[in-house]
Amino acid sequence: MGAMAEWQLIRCKTQSSFTINPLILEKDNVPCTLSAIKGLMAAAWRLQAKELHVQSWGTTAAAMEANALKILEMDPDLITIKLPCTPEGLKAATALMAASEDVSVTVTGVYTLHQVLMAAAIGADYAAPYLGRMADQFLLPGSDPNKSAA
Repeated sequence: MGAMAEWQLIRCKTQSSFTINPLILEKDNVPCTLSAIKGLMAAAWRLQAKELHVQSWGTTAAAMEANALKILEMDPDLITIKLPCTPEGLKAATALMAASEDVSVTVTGVYTLHQVLMAAAIGADYAAPYLGRMADQFLLPGSDPNKSAA
């Protein structure tokens, strides 16, 4: 099921924000372009989203920041920029938030408590832990079948 179909399926009074990232776009055979994001943003508006979390892309902090600024131009009140919890992603997040206090940032790809603390230390609005992947790697309490719960 594609992202927009899932958005429509789960839309209810408690669902006020949606997310997109390069992997979701790839899964839906949607190009990771500003034009494609603009189309998804229109769908989010129709669904009365309060927030749309959009992941920027690039291999350097400068590239991620430049793409994030272009994304934010579309609707800075609706968009929260997602950046990966990598050294380059954290640099880009820090630069974006320093440039404008109105920028909302989610640090994504969080697998450990240390990464949550890094997101908090730079002042990110959100940290997005990947609980499923953490459980797959036995990083959550009770997720390792070889260890008994005490």
